[in-house]
Amino acid sequence: MQTFRSRCARLGAIGAATLISVAGLSLFSTLPANAGTTPVPTAQNWSYAGPTGFNQLQETGAASSPTTASQGSSFAVTSPGGSQVVPSTQSGVAVNYISNTNQYYEIPANSTFVSAVASGNLTWSGGTSTTIPNSGNAPMTIIECLTATQTGCDATPNTALSTTGGVYSGFAGPSPTFPYLLVSTGATQIPAGATLVTPNVTVTLTASGVVGTAINWSQFEFKTGANITLFGNAITATIIGWPAAGAYDVADNPTCDGKGTGSAPGCPDQTTLPLTASLLYGAPPILTTTTISAPAPFINVTNTPPINSTATGVTINVTGLNWPDNETTGTLKWSGCPTGAACSDTGTFTTSATGALTGSILFGANEQLTTSQSPITLTVTASDGTNTASTTVTVNPYQAFASSCSIGSAHDATCTVNQTISATVIGTSLTISEVQTPPNGSNNAVTLSPVTLGIAGATGCPAVPGTACNNQQFAQAQGLLNSVVVSDDRGTLSGWDVTGQLGSDFENATPKGPAVDNVIPADFLTWEPGVTLETPGSLPANNANTPGCPDQTPPPASIPIVCTGPSGTPSGNGTAGEDPVNGTGVGVTGATAPAEVVAGTPAVLNNPAGSAKELCGTEGVPGGGGGFVCSAGLSLAVPPYVAAGTYSATLNLVVIGY
Repeated sequence: MQTFRSRCARLGAIGAATLISVAGLSLFSTLPANAGTTPVPTAQNWSYAGPTGFNQLQETGAASSPTTASQGSSFAVTSPGGSQVVPSTQSGVAVNYISNTNQYYEIPANSTFVSAVASGNLTWSGGTSTTIPNSGNAPMTIIECLTATQTGCDATPNTALSTTGGVYSGFAGPSPTFPYLLVSTGATQIPAGATLVTPNVTVTLTASGVVGTAINWSQFEFKTGANITLFGNAITATIIGWPAAGAYDVADNPTCDGKGTGSAPGCPDQTTLPLTASLLYGAPPILTTTTISAPAPFINVTNTPPINSTATGVTINVTGLNWPDNETTGTLKWSGCPTGAACSDTGTFTTSATGALTGSILFGANEQLTTSQSPITLTVTASDGTNTASTTVTVNPYQAFASSCSIGSAHDATCTVNQTISATVIGTSLTISEVQTPPNGSNNAVTLSPVTLGIAGATGCPAVPGTACNNQQFAQAQGLLNSVVVSDDRGTLSGWDVTGQLGSDFENATPKGPAVDNVIPADFLTWEPGVTLETPGSLPANNANTPGCPDQTPPPASIPIVCTGPSGTPSGNGTAGEDPVNGTGVGVTGATAPAEVVAGTPAVLNNPAGSAKELCGTEGVPGGGGGFVCSAGLSLAVPPYVAAGTYSATLNLVVIGY
C-alpha cells in the first residue's frame, strides 16, 4: 500500500531519476484508517533544479485537523503515514539507498506550536543491500526550527535561478520564516528493495489568533537524497523542491508528469530562463484548515480548600466565563459520587451581560455515605441545554459522631464514642520591623565600610588602618542591612513580599567641586538577600516560652488548670518529624530555613526611576505565616572620581500583603 507519506520513498528515488534523466516512481493515494479526521487529497507540484535542467514532481499530499478549534485551545494536525517499496534500479542504474527525505511546514499564522510527535519509529524490511542493514527501525527526526543557525534546520533560502556553465541551480521559493517544523527520515539509510513504513505525525497547535481567523497547514519545501551507483561510482543526489505555480506540462503532451511515470511520459527538462510560468514559485496548497471559534465556556470552584462539609452540607460556589450573555436558567449537577450515594443535589447559575457565570450547588448527605471518612473528589457540571463545562472539587465529608453506645452482655467486644476537639486560631496583622545588626549603630541606619582614595603605599593611604586604598579603581564600600523582621499573623496564608528601592541617588553631605562628582548613582548599590525563621525549628520542643507551658503564661482564666506543655513531635507514621510543619518543611529541631518564604536574588538597587527589588517573600504564592528574619549584604561601588565626603541615600522597604 502506498499512501501520502509514501512520498518519503518516492522523493528519495526521484534524486536518482533526476540525476540520470529517467522516469520516477508512481504514487497511489490510499489513506490509512487511523488518520484522524478525514484528510482531503491535495495536489502538490514541486519544481526543482536538476543535473539536466529544471523540472517538476507532481504528487498528492494530505493532512487532517478539526474544522474548528476554540480560541486558546489546543488541537492536532495529523499527517498520515504509509508504506513504499524503495526501487533497486532506475532505468538500469542501481539504487543503493535513500536518506534525508525532509518535509518543511511553516507554523501557521494565528497559531502557536505546542508539540510534534510521531506515532512510532519508521521501519523497513526486505532490503537487498550487502553493506547496510536490510531491516530495522529508526526514529523520525522532528524539529521546531526557531533560527537559521539551529542544528538540523536547513530550509533553503531564496536564491536566483541560474543556468551558468550548464549547471542548473537556484531555489525560487521564498526564504523560510520562523518558526517552522522539519519532519525527516534523518540520516537513516533505507536500502534498495526494502519496504519503508512511516508513522503518522501529529502536530499540536494552540489557536492563538482572533475568533474567525483560519489556521492553514501547508508544506513549503521538500528535500531528498538518493545514493546510486553510476559508471561504477557511488553518487548521492540531493534534490530540493519548491511549491510550483501550476502543473508542468507541454503543448504536445498535456498529461506529462515531471520526469514521467509508467503511464505518462516525462515532460522535458527546461534548460533556459525564464522558466515556464508553471515551474515558478506559487503559494503552497493548503492541506488542511482549522477556523478559530469563540472560546469554550468553562467553570471553576471558588471555595478555599480544604472544603469541609457540615451536618447540613456545604455550599459550593461556581464561577465561569465565555457563556452566552444574560442566561437565567442554567443548572449545576454532581457526578462521580461514591458508589451508593444518591448524588442528587442540584444547583443553578446565571450569566452576566458579558457571559460571566455565577452559581452554587449544595454538597450534602446525597453526595456521600454515612460511612464516608476520606476526602471525596467529584465532578460538578454546568449546562444551559446547549453548552456544558465541568470541573472537579474535593470535599471532606461530614462525620456524625456517636455520643453513646452499648455492647450489652457481649464479651471481648468494643464500643466507641466520639468527641470533637477544636481550637480557634485568631488572626491579627502583617507587620515589619527593623532590628539592629552589628556593626550598625542603630536599627534604622547602615554604615558601610570606608573607602580611601589613593594608591596603596602613597602618603596618607590608607587613611584608616585595616582598610584598602582604591588604587584609582572602583572600590567597594560594604556592610549589612539591618534585619527586617516580617510577622505575618493574619492567618490568611495569602502570601507577602518585601521590596526595596532607594529614594534617590547617593549624595555627598559636604559637596566639593562639580555637582556631578558629588553623586554616586543608586544603581551602584547591590544587595544579596537572605532569610531565616525568626524562631528556629518547627516542633513544640523548639518553643522559646516557659518550659511546661510554652503557649500561654499564665493559662486562660476560663481554664484554671496547669498548662501541660507540648505533647511531643508531630508524626504521620510514628517517625519523629515525618510531616511538614508550619511552612518549614519536615519538623526538624532547630531548622532555620523556611520552605514557603524565599530570599530575593542578588540585584542592583534603583532610584524611583527604576523598579523595586525583592528582599524576601512568598513571591506571590500562598503561605508565609509566622515570623521571618530578612537580611542582606550590601556593596556600594565607589567611583575613583568622586569628591571626599559622606554619601547617603534612603532605602525604602515596603511589605506587600496579598
